[in-house]
Amino acid sequence: MAEQSTSPPPTPSGAACWICLEEGPDGSGGPLMRNCACRGDSAGYAHVSCIVKYAQVEMKKTVSSHGTYIPSSKAETKWKKCPNCKQQYQGQMAVTLSNHYVTHSKDLPEDHEWRMDALHYSAYCHMFQGNQYDAAMSLFRRLLQYTNSHHPHWFAPSCFGIGLAYEMKKAFSEALPWYERARNASSSCLVRQTTRDEIDTAYTRVSAFLGIIDASVPVRNLVDIWRQRIRNAPDEYYSFECKIRLAECLGCSGQYIEALAVGKEAIGYFVRVLGPDHEHTMKAKSMHDRHTARYRDFLATL
Repeated sequence: MAEQSTSPPPTPSGAACWICLEEGPDGSGGPLMRNCACRGDSAGYAHVSCIVKYAQVEMKKTVSSHGTYIPSSKAETKWKKCPNCKQQYQGQMAVTLSNHYVTHSKDLPEDHEWRMDALHYSAYCHMFQGNQYDAAMSLFRRLLQYTNSHHPHWFAPSCFGIGLAYEMKKAFSEALPWYERARNASSSCLVRQTTRDEIDTAYTRVSAFLGIIDASVPVRNLVDIWRQRIRNAPDEYYSFECKIRLAECLGCSGQYIEALAVGKEAIGYFVRVLGPDHEHTMKAKSMHDRHTARYRDFLATL
């Protein structure tokens, strides 16, 4: 798949930056942007340069108050989420802000957790928001270099990310060994159970594409795991992510009708949270349409 970039949508007349309160472009010509879940003609618009300054100031204040080891969750509301609608930035805005996050985190100590978080977040933004898979892979490999000396707990997520990038490029044979490395590492280092389930799901998905049956990852167990996570989801966005994983596992186990139904329900979460015309919603619908066509083709052969 060719890598591509997205252009910001046109800004309505009268919209102003919620930080500097100015209309029109900033001093360097940067336009007002809004790639979040804010609604209406004016809410949520901001200059990327203003968000960067705001996030940088808040990051410095937090570092001076807490020192080196700060949970990465404290950074999310600065670089990753709109403080108005509380949803993550999407599209090119997310990619651009993630690049600035990486740049400004370089001033932190080498063993600071935010440096790892910045690389990891930026890689995911390039992969899923910008369709820039080679750039994402490069960032994951940079993250991997840090794992030997400072952050061994990032090894499995780094391998998992590289596998995802290969899978998005439809290079399934290259993706599978990286997923296998992530699986092996997740059993011997500090990795959240949710991440382990994500890795097992991806390994199962790519194995199915390659026609490989691995009894060490029972698909039915993964189906049950994601059903449980949906029931215990703390918010709608996480519930949506779990429903996508459930649909993948249902498809791998041959339960295509239910997989289609769960996929449609997941799209409903995107529509409600981000809006029907949001770039990320449209991408999710397009992805679901492709999966729908593939499942229907399979059902037609039965």
